[in-house]
Amino acid sequence: MRIKVITFTISMLAISVSIFGQSQNQQPTSTKTTTQPKEPMEKMDNFVVDLGYEMLMFENKPNGLDFKPWNNGMSFYLLYDRPIMTSNFAIAIGGGISSQSYYSNSQIRRVGNDEKEDYSTFQKLPDSVDYRNNKVALTYLDIPLELRYRSNEDNRGHRWKLTLGFKAGWQFDVHDKLVIDNNRKDKYKTYIFPDLHEFRYGAYFRAGYGKVGLNAYYGLSPLFNEGHGPEATQLSIGVTITPF
Repeated sequence: MRIKVITFTISMLAISVSIFGQSQNQQPTSTKTTTQPKEPMEKMDNFVVDLGYEMLMFENKPNGLDFKPWNNGMSFYLLYDRPIMTSNFAIAIGGGISSQSYYSNSQIRRVGNDEKEDYSTFQKLPDSVDYRNNKVALTYLDIPLELRYRSNEDNRGHRWKLTLGFKAGWQFDVHDKLVIDNNRKDKYKTYIFPDLHEFRYGAYFRAGYGKVGLNAYYGLSPLFNEGHGPEATQLSIGVTITPF
């Protein structure tokens, strides 16, 4: 599955660069010649906001686990953009915060037995529990590294943009929240999840025009520590906003 996703991403990048390159070649050229050297492209997209629809992919999905359709995520990144000489490419590195919320009918709990005392999985809430919302939220401090391509400005002053990125992050907060459906709307939170993987890393892709675009992230690290939970990886798709 991972090989297919990576192959698909590389193929999409190659096709997109080819299309953009053709569009640049088709632009009318002036008959006048100039001896002025080409200037490096301006720095841009120093602040990036990613809004995503979040998913977890399992090798073997826990019994009874059912995710709601409104899983969501949000990321904020400050990046230093460095154009590569006078080309249409740039590299960027920075830092930021990302958070993912997964809504379901289950909670992450330890289910230790004689063979595995430190094993966690998603356990379905009892039918007797009448709840309004139930989620687990994960928050990371991320360090992203990006290779960026952007076309020349068109007659509207906008550019087509492509980004291939890799980010690594440390999980500094995780908790779940159960909201009981009663008159008081009682809330119960848990903060101890010893079997979740504290560090994550993965690849992402962005494609956009002007200040908006689309993004996709594929986790290459497990959600749980190896052997201490079901095999699951993070996947998200969404919208990117680059205000400046």
